[in-house]
Amino acid sequence: MLALGLGLALAILVIAWAAAAEAVLVTLSRSNARRLIGGGVSRAKALQALLDDPPRFLAALTIVKTAAYAAAAGWATLLTQRWGGRWPIGALIVAWAMVILIILCVQAMARAVAMRHLESTALRLGPWVRRVSGLLSPLTRFLTSLEHAFLGRSQVMVPDDVFLSDDGLRLLIQACEDPGII
Repeated sequence: MLALGLGLALAILVIAWAAAAEAVLVTLSRSNARRLIGGGVSRAKALQALLDDPPRFLAALTIVKTAAYAAAAGWATLLTQRWGGRWPIGALIVAWAMVILIILCVQAMARAVAMRHLESTALRLGPWVRRVSGLLSPLTRFLTSLEHAFLGRSQVMVPDDVFLSDDGLRLLIQACEDPGII
């Protein structure tokens, strides 16, 4: 019974980790990562590598969260089977409701805490996300190839210059601040 509870707790912690990592890495800008690298922060290079290829880390985090959700559901089901007693269906409903609430609260809290301490959380989680992304890269590449096989590659090609880079935006802001230009 203790092992089942620990398994559920571990799954919930993994969900919180993935939710926090996803929140900070989606929010953190490349210019912040460059500033951290310029400041000599060693872990900032891992952040920059992740920010250069967002689909890779987002796919890995999605896989991790999905596996953790499945594990949490399995552990919750096993726990309710042990607790079942006279009303196994009632216990199952209560346990699932509790797990759903716990997972939703854990995700919300993890994201809130991560966003409050954006850079320090990103620096702590970045290297771990990079390792997990590396471990899961064969699976993410396989899933991407399946996507392309079934859905085809997008026929719409977006030119590279449609969106401004961080440097392009910085230049535009500096140009607008010069009174002689406007």
